[in-house]
Amino acid sequence: MVQDSIPGGTLSSGVDAWLKRVEYPIINKWYKETLVDKTGSYHEDTGEGLDDFHVGTSRGIGGIAVKVGEEYHISKNYTKWRTITTGPLRTNFYLEFENWDAAGNKITESKTISLDLGSNFSKFSTNITGTDLISAGLTLHEKDGEVSGDKENGWVSYWQPHADSELGSAIIASKETFKGFEKYDVETKDLSNAYAHLNVNENKVVYYAGFGWKKSGQFTSKQDWENYLNKFSKQINNPSRSKISINFKNIYKKPQLI
Repeated sequence: MVQDSIPGGTLSSGVDAWLKRVEYPIINKWYKETLVDKTGSYHEDTGEGLDDFHVGTSRGIGGIAVKVGEEYHISKNYTKWRTITTGPLRTNFYLEFENWDAAGNKITESKTISLDLGSNFSKFSTNITGTDLISAGLTLHEKDGEVSGDKENGWVSYWQPHADSELGSAIIASKETFKGFEKYDVETKDLSNAYAHLNVNENKVVYYAGFGWKKSGQFTSKQDWENYLNKFSKQINNPSRSKISINFKNIYKKPQLI
């Protein structure tokens, strides 16, 4: 609709954030209260959190772009989707996007996104052709926050005032994937983002995107948030391995005749 100049359409591949301050899942509950029971709205905080995060045409928290020269070319809407799992410990789904152009380069994009219960970060496993470098972004909103980053630990962050609280958002990737970061500030609404530049290896790139809301009680300050990012980075770059030894002699016992 946007491309055909038809009013009412939306062209955005930015990623939204629903802010919550409880440990249990809330999405189904909030949808039911708003759309079915008509007893409330997930845009109002009644103790569990709310959706008051503006995305528009920005990258939100984790949408991608391809930089050619000094210009960022933004991916289009997804056109296919498939639910893989719905919990209770993990939600996991697949998206396939409309092919898009980056200064003459045809980009194809699909990805699987997963989120574990209790995690602040979603995992984005992206398949992409037409480029060997992508940029995952964080919207700068009113540009009243602070961009920071750590190339060694592979993250870029944006800590900002948000309504009556504060909010930290971040992109994290492995040291092999994370190439650098940039604050991209322009006049056009929603196009200012903090970008993590990520290497594409054999048409694949994995990164994590997420946020921490001060009002949830998890993080008290920007420094507290960045300490968490460094801890999360260590988990990505040094995944734990467990070795399990099984004694099959103790498992299998010869049947007894009765």
